[in-house]
Amino acid sequence: MTRPPCPGHASSLGIPVSLSSEELSALEHNLCFEFEPSVVTPKQTNELRTMLALVDKDIECHNSEIACLDTQRAQLLSLLSPMRKLPAKTLLLMFQDVCKTNNLKCYPWGLEGEFENRGPAIEMTSPVIRDLPAMAISSVCSCWRNLALSSPSLWANIRVETYTTSLDEDELFETFAGFIGTVTQYLEISGDWPLRLVLGIVGPTEYKEIPSLICLAEHAWRWKTFTFKGYSLTDYDILSELRFPLLSFIDDVTVPDLD
Repeated sequence: MTRPPCPGHASSLGIPVSLSSEELSALEHNLCFEFEPSVVTPKQTNELRTMLALVDKDIECHNSEIACLDTQRAQLLSLLSPMRKLPAKTLLLMFQDVCKTNNLKCYPWGLEGEFENRGPAIEMTSPVIRDLPAMAISSVCSCWRNLALSSPSLWANIRVETYTTSLDEDELFETFAGFIGTVTQYLEISGDWPLRLVLGIVGPTEYKEIPSLICLAEHAWRWKTFTFKGYSLTDYDILSELRFPLLSFIDDVTVPDLD
């Protein structure tokens, strides 16, 4: 309370403020040593409240300016980032090392009454860079996005975790639209690049509908390596008629029936 607010600010609210610096200093002194109601008059109280409103307005304005400056500072620092000096080929090698596996996990993880022993629930709060590195990299900036989208190999290493369900085809695509869409996106961006696929399926074998399995089966012609974790592949009729001209490695980790 060393000086009144700027007159221009006061007039902007349409409320005149007449307290001088001397008056404010006197009030401040009285408030420190006196507690009587007469220390501050009603008129002075109203003027003090007006000044408080003006100070709050100034603080709000300054906070907005500081936030804007912080944003500009971060943008300027990013332009000086050493990463911008790396050749695209070097940057791509780093991306390839990070994108050795993209974990596409089915969500929701098990519907009510579908099956009991469905394993642990999916952690939806896990870092995206860990589970979906190719997608995370492509979301950093336009430069990284263009490089990631033009590099199908980053999207061709996928691990799909899903389960069987009793839903019919229409309900299946409605319930798992997001998951199926993500799998489809990876398959489309990876283009014709050979797929390195790890597929995990849990759930009763009498349920034949499996989210995203049809999408994966349509690209069986470019499966390069395939690791399966779940029930026997022969339980899923959709895989029995497929052809795998590029397949050079297969690992079938069959588990006992949970029923």
